[in-house]
Amino acid sequence: MKILHVIDSLGIYGAEVVVLNLADEQRKMKHYPVISSIGNLGVKEKPLEIEAKKRGLDVRIFRMRDGPNIIGGYNILRFAQDNKFTIIHNHGYKGDILLGFIPRALRSIPVISTLHGWTSTELFTKMWLYAYLHTLSLCFVDAVVLVNKSMMTNRWLKRLKDQDLYYVRNGIMRYEKSAVNPDESIIRFCSNAYTVISCGRLSKEKGYEDLICSLDQAIKKGANVNLLILGEGPERKNLENRIALLKLQERVYLPGYRDNVQDYLPYGNLFVLSSISEGLPITLLEAMQMGIPVVATSVGGVPDVLNHQENGILVQARDVEGLCNAMVSLYKDPNLGQNMAERAQDLVCREFSSEKMAQDYMSIYNEVTA
Repeated sequence: MKILHVIDSLGIYGAEVVVLNLADEQRKMKHYPVISSIGNLGVKEKPLEIEAKKRGLDVRIFRMRDGPNIIGGYNILRFAQDNKFTIIHNHGYKGDILLGFIPRALRSIPVISTLHGWTSTELFTKMWLYAYLHTLSLCFVDAVVLVNKSMMTNRWLKRLKDQDLYYVRNGIMRYEKSAVNPDESIIRFCSNAYTVISCGRLSKEKGYEDLICSLDQAIKKGANVNLLILGEGPERKNLENRIALLKLQERVYLPGYRDNVQDYLPYGNLFVLSSISEGLPITLLEAMQMGIPVVATSVGGVPDVLNHQENGILVQARDVEGLCNAMVSLYKDPNLGQNMAERAQDLVCREFSSEKMAQDYMSIYNEVTA
């Protein structure tokens, strides 16, 4: 089977890791996956494109003007048709908008979409318009895949028919240390105190301002705790302002985007996911796989993975005090965190493998192409 994965990426975050892992597994299964990486005109080689080539995956690059680009969508479709792809698999709103509105009779190739998560939008903004168009486009694709069932409660998905919805849990590959040595400045920072690590794009839905405020409370309660956030994004300036306001410049480090964040997890003592909204975050699964104690907000598919006080600690989204108390409790009792981390590691290895994810997707492919 020839599979064209379509994605517009900003780095290697959750959706990108899923695409890379899925394509890797499909290749092992003797299929032919190709990653179609889209982006705006003038954008140079993206981290996803670089990583895919390192893995020996086939990458095709499409650059186009921003917005609902009809010509850009046609170019991707023509490439898929000329090369006789069996299915097109979109990962993100841009691919869905570009290809979803094309009638099936014209595109001739089945299109499925995986919703990796939702970005919060304000009414009548540019992103709100994209979210609206995205929702409409999903009505015309052949299948919509959710990474957790709780996503169905999202107001944008109410118009979709149940028979067009599928559920596939994200999966991760076995960890292999990268060939590049970790950043020494990050290692030094982590060695100064008990270090909390979080990874993700610096955007509002990640709840990093809440996490910074909870760190401030933990320090005031006597915990010698630092915070490392790996990622880049539009909220950097706001977060830096909050850090300065709380006088936490020596306690919080925002080194920016880094490849293979799993290489840095062993240098921390605790992983915290502070998101306000999520699908099924890959960073959470990676931290669990590494045997790092985990605190996470109870959003999206997180409660499907974490059982409170069994393999991690769950708190409500936007609960700054709850995040603080969870961090302080594990800071004071490392054995408690380690026991939960061992159970979490066992769960991820058993139930959240990239092999199982690939098999589940192949079942959907076979169904929509039958």
